[in-house]
Amino acid sequence: MKRIITENTLNQMSEALEDIRLQIHAIERELSKYGFDLRRGIESYKVSEIKKIINNSKNPHEVKKILLKLVGVQEKLYEELYKFAGLKDLDVDTDTPEGRLLTIKEWLTSGKTTNHTNTPATSKFSEAILKILEIIERYEDSNICADKIVLSLNEIYKRDYDRHRVLKYLLSVCRELRAIEETQLKRAESMPVSSLVETLLSCVRSIDKHRFKSTVRSRLRK
Repeated sequence: MKRIITENTLNQMSEALEDIRLQIHAIERELSKYGFDLRRGIESYKVSEIKKIINNSKNPHEVKKILLKLVGVQEKLYEELYKFAGLKDLDVDTDTPEGRLLTIKEWLTSGKTTNHTNTPATSKFSEAILKILEIIERYEDSNICADKIVLSLNEIYKRDYDRHRVLKYLLSVCRELRAIEETQLKRAESMPVSSLVETLLSCVRSIDKHRFKSTVRSRLRK
């Protein structure tokens, strides 16, 4: 049965997620005093980088405590996203931000790490991004284009959460090109995949398609 999400539900989701994001930003600002880069999420850090932040501080115990607090709130964000997607448990059998976060958490608590990722993030993620660009270029009809994008994402990823990551990445490019407002981008967190695809195609239609593609490819190379 298709899950129907009402406007009221979307607003509740957005409010809940925004509250968690504010908590994350507050902790990140606290960590920035010790060298944490506010432009990056903790899930993008390698354990070696986390070690460096701790070792370079005058109070490593306190920094580790703050890092664990950040990990806990970040996990809460993922749990909420999973709940909205209709999933019960965090799934870390593919290379995902939550898998990398779990690796960091294990090192912070035990000093040991376990590889929770089996698939290189960059290859699968890039494959999905480039496939969507190809579809956008090939199909002019919005309905056909949307169907093809959803089908391709379903073939590449097993989980809605991963499909969301790809689409939100592309929407962030739209935001960079001023084709979407920041508030719309935040609401994307709680939108179903089909709605995200529709929003993406609407944004791409409002800007130069070639500029969009070149910006996406430039980002992927960084």
